[in-house]
Parts: sequence; C-alpha cells; structure tokens
Amino acid sequence: MERRPEIDFGIALHLGEVYYGNIGAPERLDFTVIGPAVNQTSRLEKLGSELDRIVVASGNFAVAASEPLEFLGVYSLRGIADPQKVFALPISLKID
Repeated sequence: MERRPEIDFGIALHLGEVYYGNIGAPERLDFTVIGPAVNQTSRLEKLGSELDRIVVASGNFAVAASEPLEFLGVYSLRGIADPQKVFALPISLKID
C-alpha cells in the first residue's frame, strides 16, 4: 500500500461580525473577509497549534454550540484586548 503524505491543519471556530468583499487594485483583486472576528479566529488557530489541538473554539462559539465543548482555559491572544475562554471538541484529536 502506498503511503500518502500527511496534511497538517488547524481549525478555529468563532462567531462574530466580519466585512467581506473585493480588496486590492483593479489589476489584482482578492475576495476576503476582514475585521476583529477574523483576527480573533486567526489567533485562536495559532493557539490551537500551540495546545496540540486540531480544532479549537471561542467562548462565543461555545455558547451557540448545540453540544457542550471541552473547556481548555483562559488565554491572552495577541491583539485581543481581553483574555478569552478557549474550548475544544469533546473528542478532540491530537496532532501527532
């Protein structure tokens, strides 16, 4: 059996308002999202890697989730004013 290369990835789940649209010059437009929620999600994804978790979620997401999430603790995120509660899926996968 051929061994396939592994793909490392991380997912951060958060709820918040974003602005979306085309950004750039007419010669090079990118469709993207911006705003504080995007920044927080990006910081959460990086924290997930540091915590060895594939999927992490914000407190906002945990409140809206239909199932309880595993509480990981309160963390300071770069560029985010207040420390944030961070959660994971109850059956969280570990990054090997």
